[in-house]
Amino acid sequence: MHYATRVKDELARIIPETLCCRCWEMAGLAQATPLAGSSLLLSLRHASLARKFLLLQKETGSKRPLLNINRNRRYRYMIDMPEFPPLDINAQGLPARRCCQRAFIRGAFLAKGSITDPDRTYHLEITTDSARFAHLLVQVCEEWGLHAQEIPKRRGYVVYLKDGESISEFLRFVEAHQALLDWENTRIVKDMKNTVNRLVNAETANVDKTVTAAMMQIAGIKFLMDKMGLEKLPHRLREIARVRLDMPYASLTELAENLDPPISKSAANYRLRRLLNIAYEQGFQYEQTNNLEKLSK
Repeated sequence: MHYATRVKDELARIIPETLCCRCWEMAGLAQATPLAGSSLLLSLRHASLARKFLLLQKETGSKRPLLNINRNRRYRYMIDMPEFPPLDINAQGLPARRCCQRAFIRGAFLAKGSITDPDRTYHLEITTDSARFAHLLVQVCEEWGLHAQEIPKRRGYVVYLKDGESISEFLRFVEAHQALLDWENTRIVKDMKNTVNRLVNAETANVDKTVTAAMMQIAGIKFLMDKMGLEKLPHRLREIARVRLDMPYASLTELAENLDPPISKSAANYRLRRLLNIAYEQGFQYEQTNNLEKLSK
């Protein structure tokens, strides 16, 4: 079962306790904010949503709607409601109570929402044909600290979230608790894998950089041996050149510790740079090949 289906199955089983929340969840399912007493023609895709809408409507005491089922259409369940119950709206045009805002967003997501599997990308969206409804969704999300974005599409509007943390807050907001646990578990594993991959890539890059530098140093030292001999080099440079030839896989720290007397890492790096500068002055040219193969020779 897809993750989005599991989320909606969980939300479809939630029945608000208060009358005001039931009315606002019906408004979310209907993708509209009709005035009290106005009629409504609602199209739903799944039987569970039609069942929930009728159950919510039954508790409001409004007139019984007419249900038609057309199995040849994408939105199979047509509900003709002669009278919509009143909605409690505040001065900003939002649901007056915070519990009603929660129910409203839950209904809107159930009707035309989607969410990607957390194993892939992080994306949650709600589509609507109404610019006013899309703006209302964004306003409610902002009230709860959910930074939703609204964009126009060819056939309507999309309100979406693309941040993993924001989607977690959204699932908590609409009370999809089991879906939230699944989301967080998957997100933690995914983030851990990404962290491990970044560390491995960084370590691999550091190793490759170290090997490349070591190969260049060894090639320069061998060039100087053939060109002029190490005996003509100053004692300090001659000493680190021999240690580098004896320890081709060693890091700068290890080279510095194996000198007599031991020196600092920066001092070892300075001496090796001086060796390379002398080699370049003598006509040395380094051709980078396969570092590991060349280092093993």
